[in-house]
Amino acid sequence: MAKKEKFDIRVTTEELRLNLQKIIKSEFSSLVASVLIDNLSETEVGLEQLYKAISGMGPLAKFKIFDKVLVDMGHLPSWRLDKEKTNALLFKGKMKAEITEVNLQRKSVYMLRYSYIDSSGSEAISETWPVEEHALELLSDDFIDDDNFWPK
Repeated sequence: MAKKEKFDIRVTTEELRLNLQKIIKSEFSSLVASVLIDNLSETEVGLEQLYKAISGMGPLAKFKIFDKVLVDMGHLPSWRLDKEKTNALLFKGKMKAEITEVNLQRKSVYMLRYSYIDSSGSEAISETWPVEEHALELLSDDFIDDDNFWPK
């Protein structure tokens, strides 16, 4: 059997609130905990990050700004591009991109800059788009770096 790399933990917001309340040393700990839980429950990743912080784990980013990555076309807005002409820009069947922003408070942690040929057949257009970590692959060493390759 394969070793699990990831697993889910189910915790109620009430359990999380009670845990947080124990950590906060204040006569208002119940109120502070409730306000934090209520506000973070409105975000994409807030409660998960709070749970990890209480457990001593911080959010981690696998990639960093300026990393050159490959992304499957299914994670990009394909309605804007000429698929046939854009295929010439692909490497190993994936779009070449550069990470321009990392924001651990979003579900789509990474913003990518990539180039494509639009549906009118115009020159390569550079655009940014949010992408989740699982959709990315760090560009391998067998790629020959070419300054003309990367979006400007």
